[in-house]
Amino acid sequence: MLNKFKPKTEYSKNILTLMSGTMLAQAIPIAISPILTRLYSPSDFGTFALYFALAVLFGSLVAGRYELSILIPKQDEDARQIVLFSISISFFVSILLSIFIYMNIDWLVQLLNNQGIKIWLYILPVNVFMISV
Repeated sequence: MLNKFKPKTEYSKNILTLMSGTMLAQAIPIAISPILTRLYSPSDFGTFALYFALAVLFGSLVAGRYELSILIPKQDEDARQIVLFSISISFFVSILLSIFIYMNIDWLVQLLNNQGIKIWLYILPVNVFMISV
């Protein structure tokens, strides 16, 4: 009976592989969510969502989108220079972001209207640098 549904072509097998991987990726958070809801409050989830949104937003802006130009050069040396330039920009902008955060931490907490994010804002520049690189 199950042999009737078994994929016969290579294309069908590839589609089944993609579908099963996606289903597994969706099933893991669903299976873990009851445990996480016991450990963390809704405000903790909100703080995490706010922190993650800030990290992704700044992480994509910090590099100046130079990572998109890495594949363009025909010479490997030119590509290496673009990589080094992109990492340098990310590093220096992350340093500037950390200085801004340390100088304005109370104002940022008040602006974001979330007291729980204060301790996480201190490590935001490190996370932004990691995302941008």
